[in-house]
Amino acid sequence: MIASRSSPARSLLLLLIAALASVHFAMMLAKGTSLFLDTGAYTGFAAKRPFQYRLLMAPVLDWLVHLHPLVSSLGPRLPAYLARPDQLAYLVINATAFFAALLALWPLALRVHDGDHALRALSTALFVALAYLFFCLNPNLAFSLPYDIPALAFTLLALLLHRKGWWAALFAVFAVATLNRETILFVPIAIAIGALLPGGNRRELAGAAGLGAVWLAIKAVLALRFAGLPTEEGLRLAYNLAELLKPWQWPAIFVLPLLFALTLRAALRRDHTCDLALTALIGGAMLFAVAQLTETRAFGELIPYLALCLAPMLRQGLVGGLPSPAQPH
Repeated sequence: MIASRSSPARSLLLLLIAALASVHFAMMLAKGTSLFLDTGAYTGFAAKRPFQYRLLMAPVLDWLVHLHPLVSSLGPRLPAYLARPDQLAYLVINATAFFAALLALWPLALRVHDGDHALRALSTALFVALAYLFFCLNPNLAFSLPYDIPALAFTLLALLLHRKGWWAALFAVFAVATLNRETILFVPIAIAIGALLPGGNRRELAGAAGLGAVWLAIKAVLALRFAGLPTEEGLRLAYNLAELLKPWQWPAIFVLPLLFALTLRAALRRDHTCDLALTALIGGAMLFAVAQLTETRAFGELIPYLALCLAPMLRQGLVGGLPSPAQPH
Protein backbone atom coordinates (compact mmCIF):
# COMPACT_ATOMS: atom_id res chain seq x y z
CA MET A 1 0.00 0.00 0.00
CA ILE A 2 2.84 2.36 0.81
CA ALA A 3 4.62 1.90 -2.50
CA SER A 4 2.43 1.15 -5.47
CA ARG A 5 4.05 -0.67 -8.41
CA SER A 6 7.28 -1.12 -6.46
CA SER A 7 9.43 -4.17 -5.93
CA PRO A 8 8.77 -6.13 -2.71
CA ALA A 9 12.23 -5.20 -1.42
CA ARG A 10 11.65 -1.50 -1.98
CA SER A 11 8.21 -1.70 -0.38
CA LEU A 12 9.63 -3.43 2.68
CA LEU A 13 12.40 -0.83 2.93
CA LEU A 14 9.88 2.01 2.79
CA LEU A 15 7.73 0.30 5.42
CA LEU A 16 10.77 -0.12 7.68
CA ILE A 17 11.72 3.54 7.26
CA ALA A 18 8.14 4.61 8.02
CA ALA A 19 8.03 2.39 11.12
CA LEU A 20 11.35 3.68 12.46
CA ALA A 21 10.36 7.28 11.74
CA SER A 22 7.07 6.74 13.58
CA VAL A 23 8.76 5.37 16.69
CA HIS A 24 11.32 8.18 16.60
CA PHE A 25 8.54 10.76 16.38
CA ALA A 26 6.68 9.16 19.28
CA MET A 27 9.85 9.04 21.41
CA MET A 28 10.63 12.71 20.73
CA LEU A 29 7.04 13.63 21.55
CA ALA A 30 7.19 11.66 24.80
CA LYS A 31 10.52 13.19 25.82
CA GLY A 32 9.67 16.79 24.95
CA THR A 33 6.11 17.08 26.24
CA SER A 34 4.12 16.44 29.39
CA LEU A 35 0.79 14.65 29.66
CA PHE A 36 -1.99 17.19 29.99
CA LEU A 37 -4.87 14.93 31.01
CA ASP A 38 -5.21 12.97 34.22
CA THR A 39 -5.13 9.43 32.84
CA GLY A 40 -7.42 7.98 35.50
CA ALA A 41 -10.04 10.67 34.97
CA TYR A 42 -9.90 10.35 31.18
CA THR A 43 -10.12 6.55 31.10
CA GLY A 44 -12.86 6.74 33.74
CA PHE A 45 -14.84 9.17 31.52
CA ALA A 46 -14.62 11.92 34.15
CA ALA A 47 -12.22 14.43 32.55
CA LYS A 48 -13.28 17.99 31.83
CA ARG A 49 -15.13 18.93 28.69
CA PRO A 50 -14.23 19.17 25.82
CA PHE A 51 -11.47 16.64 26.46
CA GLN A 52 -13.83 13.86 27.52
CA TYR A 53 -15.84 14.29 24.33
CA ARG A 54 -12.75 12.88 22.59
CA LEU A 55 -13.23 9.51 24.24
CA LEU A 56 -12.12 7.04 21.56
CA MET A 57 -8.62 6.56 22.98
CA ALA A 58 -9.84 6.14 26.58
CA PRO A 59 -10.38 2.35 26.44
CA VAL A 60 -7.23 1.90 24.34
CA LEU A 61 -5.20 3.87 26.86
CA ASP A 62 -6.71 1.96 29.76
CA TRP A 63 -5.89 -1.39 28.14
CA LEU A 64 -2.29 -0.37 27.40
CA VAL A 65 -1.77 0.93 30.92
CA HIS A 66 -2.73 -2.46 32.31
CA LEU A 67 -0.19 -4.13 30.00
CA HIS A 68 2.67 -2.06 31.42
CA PRO A 69 3.87 -4.57 34.07
CA LEU A 70 4.22 -7.25 31.39
CA VAL A 71 6.09 -4.93 29.03
CA SER A 72 8.43 -3.76 31.79
CA SER A 73 9.29 -7.32 32.75
CA LEU A 74 10.21 -8.28 29.18
CA GLY A 75 12.59 -5.47 28.31
CA PRO A 76 15.46 -3.43 29.71
CA ARG A 77 14.89 -0.54 32.04
CA LEU A 78 12.89 2.18 30.36
CA PRO A 79 14.08 5.81 30.19
CA ALA A 80 12.63 8.24 32.70
CA TYR A 81 10.20 9.78 30.22
CA LEU A 82 8.62 6.34 29.70
CA ALA A 83 8.75 5.11 33.27
CA ARG A 84 5.06 5.55 34.04
CA PRO A 85 2.50 3.18 32.52
CA ASP A 86 0.54 6.00 30.87
CA GLN A 87 3.72 7.47 29.31
CA LEU A 88 4.54 4.18 27.62
CA ALA A 89 0.91 3.79 26.53
CA TYR A 90 1.04 7.22 24.87
CA LEU A 91 4.20 6.14 23.03
CA VAL A 92 2.46 3.05 21.62
CA ILE A 93 -0.63 5.03 20.56
CA ASN A 94 1.38 7.82 18.94
CA ALA A 95 3.83 5.55 17.12
CA THR A 96 1.04 3.34 15.78
CA ALA A 97 -1.09 6.31 14.72
CA PHE A 98 1.82 8.09 13.02
CA PHE A 99 2.67 4.93 11.10
CA ALA A 100 -0.97 4.58 10.03
CA ALA A 101 -0.96 8.23 8.94
CA LEU A 102 2.08 7.66 6.72
CA LEU A 103 0.48 4.56 5.20
CA ALA A 104 -2.62 6.57 4.28
CA LEU A 105 -0.70 9.64 3.10
CA TRP A 106 1.45 7.75 0.59
CA PRO A 107 -1.38 6.66 -1.76
CA LEU A 108 -3.47 9.75 -0.97
CA ALA A 109 -0.72 12.14 -2.08
CA LEU A 110 -0.35 10.25 -5.34
CA ARG A 111 -4.08 10.65 -6.03
CA VAL A 112 -4.16 14.31 -5.02
CA HIS A 113 -1.17 15.14 -7.21
CA ASP A 114 -2.38 13.16 -10.25
CA GLY A 115 0.29 10.48 -10.08
CA ASP A 116 3.23 12.87 -9.56
CA HIS A 117 5.74 10.85 -7.52
CA ALA A 118 7.93 13.86 -6.74
CA LEU A 119 5.01 15.73 -5.21
CA ARG A 120 4.08 12.63 -3.24
CA ALA A 121 7.58 12.55 -1.73
CA LEU A 122 7.48 16.29 -0.98
CA SER A 123 4.05 15.99 0.64
CA THR A 124 5.32 13.19 2.87
CA ALA A 125 8.44 15.15 3.83
CA LEU A 126 6.33 18.22 4.62
CA PHE A 127 3.93 16.14 6.70
CA VAL A 128 6.74 14.73 8.84
CA ALA A 129 8.44 18.13 9.23
CA LEU A 130 5.21 19.89 10.18
CA ALA A 131 4.32 17.14 12.66
CA TYR A 132 7.63 17.64 14.47
CA LEU A 133 7.17 21.42 14.35
CA PHE A 134 3.59 21.45 15.66
CA PHE A 135 3.86 18.70 18.25
CA CYS A 136 7.49 18.29 19.35
CA LEU A 137 9.07 21.74 19.03
CA ASN A 138 6.66 24.04 20.85
CA PRO A 139 8.64 26.10 23.43
CA ASN A 140 5.48 27.23 25.22
CA LEU A 141 2.58 24.91 26.03
CA ALA A 142 4.28 21.59 25.28
CA PHE A 143 1.51 19.14 26.07
CA SER A 144 0.60 15.73 24.70
CA LEU A 145 -2.94 14.37 24.46
CA PRO A 146 -3.86 10.82 23.46
CA TYR A 147 -6.09 11.75 20.52
CA ASP A 148 -3.83 14.20 18.67
CA ILE A 149 -1.81 11.82 16.48
CA PRO A 150 -4.74 9.41 15.88
CA ALA A 151 -6.61 12.47 14.55
CA LEU A 152 -3.96 12.83 11.82
CA ALA A 153 -4.38 9.19 10.82
CA PHE A 154 -8.17 9.45 10.73
CA THR A 155 -8.06 12.62 8.63
CA LEU A 156 -5.72 11.12 6.04
CA LEU A 157 -7.68 7.86 5.91
CA ALA A 158 -10.96 9.74 5.45
CA LEU A 159 -9.49 11.88 2.66
CA LEU A 160 -8.13 8.76 0.97
CA LEU A 161 -11.49 6.97 1.16
CA HIS A 162 -13.14 10.01 -0.39
CA ARG A 163 -10.64 10.13 -3.23
CA LYS A 164 -11.28 6.43 -3.86
CA GLY A 165 -15.04 7.00 -3.82
CA TRP A 166 -15.60 4.50 -1.00
CA TRP A 167 -18.44 6.38 0.65
CA ALA A 168 -19.73 3.60 2.91
CA ALA A 169 -16.27 3.09 4.42
CA LEU A 170 -15.87 6.86 4.68
CA PHE A 171 -19.06 7.22 6.72
CA ALA A 172 -17.97 4.43 9.07
CA VAL A 173 -14.48 5.86 9.58
CA PHE A 174 -15.87 9.36 9.96
CA ALA A 175 -18.27 8.29 12.71
CA VAL A 176 -15.47 6.61 14.64
CA ALA A 177 -13.13 9.56 14.06
CA THR A 178 -15.73 11.98 15.46
CA LEU A 179 -15.41 10.14 18.78
CA ASN A 180 -11.68 10.84 18.65
CA ARG A 181 -11.67 14.58 17.87
CA GLU A 182 -14.30 16.92 16.51
CA THR A 183 -11.94 18.49 13.97
CA ILE A 184 -12.63 15.58 11.61
CA LEU A 185 -15.40 17.98 10.53
CA PHE A 186 -12.79 19.55 8.23
CA VAL A 187 -13.13 16.51 5.94
CA PRO A 188 -16.74 17.21 4.82
CA ILE A 189 -15.79 20.89 4.58
CA ALA A 190 -13.03 19.90 2.13
CA ILE A 191 -15.44 17.70 0.18
CA ALA A 192 -18.01 20.50 -0.06
CA ILE A 193 -15.40 23.03 -1.18
CA GLY A 194 -14.12 20.64 -3.83
CA ALA A 195 -17.65 20.06 -5.08
CA LEU A 196 -18.31 23.80 -5.39
CA LEU A 197 -15.08 24.67 -7.19
CA PRO A 198 -15.07 24.78 -11.00
CA GLY A 199 -15.02 21.23 -12.31
CA GLY A 200 -16.24 19.81 -9.01
CA ASN A 201 -18.88 17.14 -8.64
CA ARG A 202 -21.96 18.87 -7.21
CA ARG A 203 -23.46 15.50 -6.27
CA GLU A 204 -20.81 15.16 -3.56
CA LEU A 205 -22.49 17.99 -1.65
CA ALA A 206 -25.07 15.46 -0.50
CA GLY A 207 -22.32 13.23 0.87
CA ALA A 208 -20.70 16.16 2.66
CA ALA A 209 -24.07 17.11 4.16
CA GLY A 210 -24.60 13.52 5.30
CA LEU A 211 -21.23 13.49 7.03
CA GLY A 212 -22.09 16.78 8.68
CA ALA A 213 -25.37 15.31 9.95
CA VAL A 214 -23.50 12.32 11.43
CA TRP A 215 -21.09 14.72 13.13
CA LEU A 216 -23.93 16.78 14.63
CA ALA A 217 -25.76 13.68 15.88
CA ILE A 218 -22.67 12.26 17.59
CA LYS A 219 -21.76 15.63 19.12
CA ALA A 220 -25.31 16.00 20.46
CA VAL A 221 -25.16 12.57 22.11
CA LEU A 222 -21.76 13.36 23.65
CA ALA A 223 -23.00 16.72 24.92
CA LEU A 224 -25.93 15.03 26.66
CA ARG A 225 -23.81 12.18 28.02
CA PHE A 226 -21.18 14.46 29.61
CA ALA A 227 -23.34 17.48 30.45
CA GLY A 228 -22.57 17.11 34.15
CA LEU A 229 -18.80 17.34 33.81
CA PRO A 230 -16.87 20.56 34.50
CA THR A 231 -15.80 22.39 31.38
CA GLU A 232 -12.97 24.40 29.89
CA GLU A 233 -14.93 25.14 26.73
CA GLY A 234 -15.07 28.69 25.46
CA LEU A 235 -13.82 31.14 22.88
CA ARG A 236 -10.12 31.98 22.79
CA LEU A 237 -10.35 34.76 20.23
CA ALA A 238 -9.54 37.63 22.61
CA TYR A 239 -6.69 35.65 24.17
CA ASN A 240 -5.17 34.84 20.79
CA LEU A 241 -5.42 38.41 19.54
CA ALA A 242 -3.67 39.57 22.70
CA GLU A 243 -0.90 37.00 22.20
CA LEU A 244 -0.26 38.32 18.70
CA LEU A 245 0.59 41.70 20.23
CA LYS A 246 3.30 40.27 22.50
CA PRO A 247 6.70 40.37 20.73
CA TRP A 248 8.18 37.78 23.10
CA GLN A 249 5.65 35.26 21.78
CA TRP A 250 6.47 35.82 18.13
CA PRO A 251 9.39 33.33 17.94
CA ALA A 252 7.07 30.60 19.23
CA ILE A 253 3.99 31.36 17.14
CA PHE A 254 5.32 32.92 13.93
CA VAL A 255 5.10 29.58 12.14
CA LEU A 256 1.29 29.63 12.19
CA PRO A 257 0.72 32.99 10.44
CA LEU A 258 3.59 32.18 8.07
CA LEU A 259 2.02 28.87 7.09
CA PHE A 260 -1.39 30.43 6.61
CA ALA A 261 0.07 33.20 4.46
CA LEU A 262 1.65 30.54 2.26
CA THR A 263 -1.61 28.59 2.24
CA LEU A 264 -3.53 31.68 1.15
CA ARG A 265 -1.10 32.04 -1.73
CA ALA A 266 -1.63 28.35 -2.57
CA ALA A 267 -5.40 28.88 -2.58
CA LEU A 268 -5.09 31.87 -4.88
CA ARG A 269 -3.14 29.75 -7.36
CA ARG A 270 -6.37 27.81 -7.99
CA ASP A 271 -4.47 24.62 -8.76
CA HIS A 272 -5.46 21.02 -8.03
CA THR A 273 -4.99 21.52 -4.26
CA CYS A 274 -7.20 24.61 -3.97
CA ASP A 275 -9.87 22.71 -2.02
CA LEU A 276 -7.30 21.56 0.55
CA ALA A 277 -5.78 25.04 0.86
CA LEU A 278 -9.19 26.63 1.42
CA THR A 279 -10.03 23.95 4.00
CA ALA A 280 -6.80 24.71 5.88
CA LEU A 281 -7.65 28.42 5.90
CA ILE A 282 -11.23 27.87 7.10
CA GLY A 283 -10.13 25.29 9.65
CA GLY A 284 -7.37 27.58 10.87
CA ALA A 285 -9.86 30.42 11.37
CA MET A 286 -12.18 28.10 13.30
CA LEU A 287 -9.37 26.86 15.53
CA PHE A 288 -8.11 30.42 16.09
CA ALA A 289 -11.46 31.17 17.71
CA VAL A 290 -11.50 28.20 20.11
CA ALA A 291 -7.90 26.97 20.58
CA GLN A 292 -4.93 28.64 22.23
CA LEU A 293 -2.54 30.05 19.66
CA THR A 294 0.45 29.34 21.88
CA GLU A 295 -0.43 25.64 21.92
CA THR A 296 0.48 24.71 18.36
CA ARG A 297 -0.55 21.08 18.81
CA ALA A 298 -4.16 22.27 18.86
CA PHE A 299 -3.73 23.21 15.18
CA GLY A 300 -2.19 19.86 14.28
CA GLU A 301 -5.30 18.60 12.52
CA LEU A 302 -4.45 21.00 9.69
CA ILE A 303 -1.13 19.30 8.92
CA PRO A 304 -2.52 16.89 6.26
CA TYR A 305 -4.11 19.75 4.34
CA LEU A 306 -1.03 21.97 4.67
CA ALA A 307 1.39 19.25 3.56
CA LEU A 308 -0.63 18.40 0.46
CA CYS A 309 -1.38 21.96 -0.67
CA LEU A 310 2.08 23.42 -0.01
CA ALA A 311 4.03 20.66 -1.78
CA PRO A 312 3.56 22.17 -5.29
CA MET A 313 4.76 25.57 -4.04
CA LEU A 314 7.77 23.95 -2.39
CA ARG A 315 8.72 22.18 -5.59
CA GLN A 316 8.32 25.38 -7.60
CA GLY A 317 10.53 27.19 -5.10
CA LEU A 318 13.17 24.48 -5.21
CA VAL A 319 13.21 24.29 -9.00
CA GLY A 320 13.12 28.07 -9.38
CA GLY A 321 15.97 28.45 -6.93
CA LEU A 322 18.32 26.12 -8.79
CA PRO A 323 21.04 27.80 -10.84
CA SER A 324 20.55 27.67 -14.58
CA PRO A 325 23.06 25.58 -16.58
CA ALA A 326 25.94 27.61 -17.84
CA GLN A 327 25.45 28.71 -21.42
CA PRO A 328 28.28 28.00 -23.87
CA HIS A 329 30.03 31.05 -25.27
